[in-house]
Amino acid sequence: MPKQFIFILLCLSALLSCRQTNQFDNRYRIVFKEDYWATIDLKSNLLKVDFDSLKFTDTLKFTTSDIQELAEVFNSSELASTKGSIQYDPRFTITEPSFYQTIEIYKDNKPVSNVKINYQCKTEFWPFGVRYEAIKFRNIITRILKNNEKYIKAKTRYQKYMNDHRGRYLYL
Repeated sequence: MPKQFIFILLCLSALLSCRQTNQFDNRYRIVFKEDYWATIDLKSNLLKVDFDSLKFTDTLKFTTSDIQELAEVFNSSELASTKGSIQYDPRFTITEPSFYQTIEIYKDNKPVSNVKINYQCKTEFWPFGVRYEAIKFRNIITRILKNNEKYIKAKTRYQKYMNDHRGRYLYL
């Protein structure tokens, strides 16, 4: 009887550990910043737009598969152990203004890392390592956001704002 009890406990613990890998660890909070206009908190699903006089907040809805995909990539990567501020730029840049997407990682409400990735960075340039994982994670976030209805509406509002005020931002 005691052997069966131990076996059942081991099975339960294995099931719980498998379940945990498909979810973000509650101690982590990931904030994704899109250029200068949007901040998305992936833990609270909060989208905050704060650009000049364009200011609003909305709550994004992600599917279970989106959350699982983000959690799996984050948990399998070294991003959780990355510390400090890191900036990734492509080896060869096209002459245009530099735009960045930023992934801020917090653990127990304390900032752990700030990964800034140039739009021109692609995973093909770095086939492995932390750079590859960061760019891959960024790509998954942007793909999920591009299919999110509320994000699309927010981006449309931002683009309309920029078109309406284009003369104002030509010489930034």
